[in-house]
Amino acid sequence: MAPGVAVAVLSLAAMPADGETVRADAARPVLRFVWFDPSQVAAGSELLARAETATLLARMGATVSWRRGTSGEAVGNDGVRVILVGEGPPVSGVPVLGTTRKGHSAAPVVWVRVPNVRAAIGISRSRPPLALPPVELHLLGVALGRVIAHEIVHAVIPSVSHGTGLMSESLSYHQLTAASIPVDRELALALQAALRDDRGVAPSGSAVLAAKARAQQQER
Repeated sequence: MAPGVAVAVLSLAAMPADGETVRADAARPVLRFVWFDPSQVAAGSELLARAETATLLARMGATVSWRRGTSGEAVGNDGVRVILVGEGPPVSGVPVLGTTRKGHSAAPVVWVRVPNVRAAIGISRSRPPLALPPVELHLLGVALGRVIAHEIVHAVIPSVSHGTGLMSESLSYHQLTAASIPVDRELALALQAALRDDRGVAPSGSAVLAAKARAQQQER
């Protein structure tokens, strides 16, 4: 079994946004993730972000297991590293929300640019995360979870290209904050196939895949 992938016996099904049911195997894949937020840039939104990630991946037929990483711990092959960081440089002038490097490493890594996600949904970059009102923390958690899920798909299926809904190359304010975001049926089937074939979290090549913000909102 590939690093970060385990199997649990469950009877749930993947539910893409088009209303069709994509049946997961009886041995349902479990994806393991490690949450790293060394600067606490996502403080207050962690549980919501994890829950949104889990919900989206459940619709694609996978179960999620999270643990919180600790500073200085050795990088192992026990899951995908999800690292919450600052804004970073733009790509072609567009703020990057998240990136996944497809290279040779002990474990796949996803980076999420939290200040850029905040700006994309109209939340000021300058306010401390724990000073945000509950409604903004909720929106941020949902948006972070969607960016994480987008990048995880790239990490799990290195060959996947950008498309529509969750896998849009540029995620809009509406896509990041709406009550739900579409997930293609074909994407769910591709994820299940990748996990069954033990290619799940094995990155290949040396490219960097990035989700970008499409519609910048004015900061409040």
